[in-house]
Amino acid sequence: KWQLHRKMITPSFHFKILENFLKVFSEKSEVLVRTLQKKIGSQSFDIYPYINRCSLDIIC
Repeated sequence: KWQLHRKMITPSFHFKILENFLKVFSEKSEVLVRTLQKKIGSQSFDIYPYINRCSLDIIC
């Protein structure tokens, strides 16, 4: 079953397809970095919400 799903999903991650999204990846990554830079020097924190938000911003 996994092989069938893999065959369907793999073309979506081909470099030529992902290349079209480089601008979005870059913009959203910069937002993430700026947000995380504000946390430098503070106590430890859960990074999951920040990564989750960045991921959703990229794919939505």
